[in-house]
Amino acid sequence: MHLIRNTFRLASRADWDAMARDLRPVYTAPSEQAAKERLARLAG
Repeated sequence: MHLIRNTFRLASRADWDAMARDLRPVYTAPSEQAAKERLARLAG
């Protein structure tokens, strides 16, 4: 999770809101497996 959050510093501040919106399902996943699936969907 820390690696995902640290990617914000590599992106333009203008893109932070969109990134946070896209990553929210990963952070709020009910389990680790669900978070991994959501992250894979986001990456793919």
